[in-house]
Amino acid sequence: MRQIETKYMQYINPNDPLVRRTVCEIVKDRQFGDVKSIIFRIHSWVVSNIQHSEEPLGVSNEFLPSEVLKNRRTTCFGASILLCSMLRMFLDENSVFVVVTKKKASAFKMHAFVIVKDEK
Repeated sequence: MRQIETKYMQYINPNDPLVRRTVCEIVKDRQFGDVKSIIFRIHSWVVSNIQHSEEPLGVSNEFLPSEVLKNRRTTCFGASILLCSMLRMFLDENSVFVVVTKKKASAFKMHAFVIVKDEK
């Protein structure tokens, strides 16, 4: 398991206006007891609203969070970049990051996901 390659880290952008607007809509008018509740709510929104695709869409900048939000469809990599960008509105870069793994016995050579460090 390894953290995301440096060349892709530039895609993680919690300051993207569309990301910020979307997160504000997700958490608006809701009472949250702690950050874990916010993490759960944002993760649930991404899973419910972004369609998973095994194949890249083939459009330029398709992993930018704003493009993922516009297309509402992406690979695990694009969804992970989006989720990480959204969560970094609440957590610092040392607490939430994207990890990429290599799969040996699969047609898809890599898988990406987000890890959130528990501060306990």
